[in-house]
Amino acid sequence: MNVKKLLYIKSADQLYKIISESQELSENSKFLPFTDFMYDYYHSCRCNEDYNIKMAKLEYDIISSDLELITQIVEYFQCDGVRFLKLDF
Repeated sequence: MNVKKLLYIKSADQLYKIISESQELSENSKFLPFTDFMYDYYHSCRCNEDYNIKMAKLEYDIISSDLELITQIVEYFQCDGVRFLKLDF
């Protein structure tokens, strides 16, 4: 029997927490646009909320298809793979 450990990322918020809580992941500048938009979503003026979450979703989609970033997450969590769920805002 072959058992695989998969990490399911179910939301932009979950990905933001994963990156923010890991020094190793947060040091990768390719995550920076996503974390910046999420930070602004949570901490900036509500008048920019729609823009920030829309841009964070676009960056989430980029991360979810970037093999280098996926590999870094897999190595950090020592799992066999990552599954990103499709975001609908």
